[in-house]
Amino acid sequence: MLTVLHKEGFDIGKYTLVRLRFELGLRRRVRGVQQSQEADRLVRELVAQELEKGVIDGYGQRYLYTHFWQRGIIVARDRLFEAYRTMNYEAVERRKRDLQRHRGEYFVPGPNFVWSIDGYCKLRPYGVEIYACIDAYSRYIVWVYIGISASTARSQNNNAGGCPLPTPNVVRARP
Repeated sequence: MLTVLHKEGFDIGKYTLVRLRFELGLRRRVRGVQQSQEADRLVRELVAQELEKGVIDGYGQRYLYTHFWQRGIIVARDRLFEAYRTMNYEAVERRKRDLQRHRGEYFVPGPNFVWSIDGYCKLRPYGVEIYACIDAYSRYIVWVYIGISASTARSQNNNAGGCPLPTPNVVRARP
């Protein structure tokens, strides 16, 4: 805050800013029962206004905090989410249930029917590429390539260490 004031052309010291904020009632923390109750009331009003608009329905704790912060409303994250939870309990519970998803069943008729091929590109900026092929039925790793280029990976797969690989019916890969 002090650096912004200096950039705006105000010549003010740190302790002068603290004193002015105190005199104007601009406190960073809520102290005391009365201030805490007042802060809770204000937060409930803000949350109610946003819920009426339908904007924040289903938001999580972090996204809710970010939503208010981007609008210039600085509120403690826990205080904000507690007010949201009491006012929109169904949405919080619905979100909790959705987070506990289970993977669907994956049916494959037998081994070597579907092979899944994929690459891990997060290490590409460092010169390392990882590619692998997994049999979808047995989760057997058919081959893995770790190297420096994709063209080398293709040539390694063609060689396959001198032994021919069985041919799958379906090869599943991302584009």
